[in-house]
Amino acid sequence: MQKRPVLAIIGGTGALGSGLAKRWAAAGYPVVLGSRTRDKAEAAARAINPGNGAPPVRGEDNAAAAVAGEIIVIAVPFSNHEAILEEIKDAVAGKIVVDAVVPLVPPKVTTSGRPSCCPTAPSTATYSSSATTAKRATPSSRSRTPSARAASTRARLPIPSRAKR
Repeated sequence: MQKRPVLAIIGGTGALGSGLAKRWAAAGYPVVLGSRTRDKAEAAARAINPGNGAPPVRGEDNAAAAVAGEIIVIAVPFSNHEAILEEIKDAVAGKIVVDAVVPLVPPKVTTSGRPSCCPTAPSTATYSSSATTAKRATPSSRSRTPSARAASTRARLPIPSRAKR
């Protein structure tokens, strides 16, 4: 069996990060949860039981998780986004970084208006952002348009075993 990359989920104790961690761990990927405090990440990691002989999920602070991961997933609130990227930028240099942060500004849910949500991302990282636009969910925008179906299909695809460059 081919070795699977270690996935570090920065913000892994939140709803999005823990949901991704549970599914990737159940699929057999080694997962490291990152949080502002190691204790919180370790508690969240203990709550995830991957089963199927998969490696146990580990919990670390954000900086240590970024060092441990081969592929880094950013799943933090937008308000903390820049600070987290600044904190981990040296650790993610040369790695694949997947950004799941949606640049929304409460209380009205609108885009932030920034041309790039991640100006502090290191230039040596392979960087992918999951959301470049967003709009408020209305009954008509919840319909399953072709692009929404495609997006949900992409979300179910496993992480490739080898990054293509």
